[in-house]
Amino acid sequence: MTRFERLDLRRRYELTILLAISVAGLLLLISMYYVIATYANAYTRQHWQEYSKTLAHSIKYSVLIGSLSASEEVIRNFSDIKGVQLASLYSAEHKLLASSGNAFSCKPAIKADYRQPFNEEIHQWWCFYAPIFQDHEYSGHVELVVAKSDLNAALTRILFLTLTIISLILVFIFWIVKRVSGVFTQTLVEIVRVLDQVSQGRRGERLYFVGIHDIEAMGKSFNTILDKIERYEQGLETEISKRTQELRVALHNSESANRYKSHLMATVSHEMKTPLHIIQNFMEITAGYFSVDSDTEDIHEMHRRTTMRVNELGMLVNNILLHGKLESEKIDIFLAEVAVKPLMQKCTDKLTPYLKKRRNHIKISGSECTIVTDYSMLEHIVDNLLNNACKFTEDGEISLSWGVSTNNSGCFFEVRDTGCGIPDEDNDKIFESFWQVDMSLTRNYGGTGLGLTVVKQFADLLGCQISVQSSIGKGSVFTVIFPPKVV
Repeated sequence: MTRFERLDLRRRYELTILLAISVAGLLLLISMYYVIATYANAYTRQHWQEYSKTLAHSIKYSVLIGSLSASEEVIRNFSDIKGVQLASLYSAEHKLLASSGNAFSCKPAIKADYRQPFNEEIHQWWCFYAPIFQDHEYSGHVELVVAKSDLNAALTRILFLTLTIISLILVFIFWIVKRVSGVFTQTLVEIVRVLDQVSQGRRGERLYFVGIHDIEAMGKSFNTILDKIERYEQGLETEISKRTQELRVALHNSESANRYKSHLMATVSHEMKTPLHIIQNFMEITAGYFSVDSDTEDIHEMHRRTTMRVNELGMLVNNILLHGKLESEKIDIFLAEVAVKPLMQKCTDKLTPYLKKRRNHIKISGSECTIVTDYSMLEHIVDNLLNNACKFTEDGEISLSWGVSTNNSGCFFEVRDTGCGIPDEDNDKIFESFWQVDMSLTRNYGGTGLGLTVVKQFADLLGCQISVQSSIGKGSVFTVIFPPKVV
């Protein structure tokens, strides 16, 4: 920041006015001196040129009678005049006939026309020449050398006097402008000071200045505005404090409710797993006691459906427990090398009962590849995506494919179905907790709405990217891309 920028508004204004007046005064002084000097120079030249003509006229008669002594007398008389340094008389052949001294000679140019009056300026002197005619016949000329010192001294005095007068006038003008402008600049400085204090959060700052009626009225209006602003700020702070307290209470209640919900769901789900395991074990055991004949076909079908429902319930409970652990960040990741193809085949085999129920068939394809990931998490992701595809597809086809990308940047797998599809506006919502396309109690498809949420959370923990492409009536495609950790 420059020194000028560190000055306040009033000092900047005064300095600007001072500079402007100084520049204007300097230009005025230069202009006046130039005009006076030019005029004085021209006037002096004209005066001494006429004086040289007078000398030529005075000496003309002594030259006519050929009296050298008379010519020298005239020369001495003219040389005694103040300012004249040398007076000389020359013949028609430019020979010196008489002179008041030999200290100086102008020596004009060879081609100079002595038949006409002229002058030359050499250093600190002027050389004036005037011809002498007798009966219109050129008979010689005179030379008058005049010092410029007197003119220069006069111009110096004029310059000093002009400078003094202009300086006094400019000082007076600056004083007047400063006094008059101070009424306004002081007002602006005071306003800037108060605004600076207000911007720093200080209250109670007001304008205090006196002056003309309009200035005082402006100060009163400004103070009124500050009063209103402070009242609005106080009201706003009170409202914000009130709303903040309400939000704090609501947040506390929400956190308490969320903890209670998570604890309740975890407790209920955990308590449900024990009887579910027992039921699953009994169902597996009793499956071997039924003989395969027509009389027991209905019993086999009821047993199969019961087993499938128990497995579905087990998966729902498992999703609830996993969701609770993920929310509380109490789940661990165990990375290891996982062969993809056997895992995919295992997940496909577990889907067989559901395929029969929905009259779907599955197609799998993929090459051998190994990735570094958490086996149980990957298995859960594949299971949930396959079950989700089977649940929303009827009399259709589900395909599971996997492999390594063409640039070997990572492994991917894809679950494709020909089911009902997802509306475009809901594609970003399907991974939200407890969200389903049909949220009504009479919906056609069951579930808690946590399956895809857990899939997304597991994918994020493993560093995977999951995406979905879907349209109504044409099915959905879920794609999971693993980070480049292919072995």
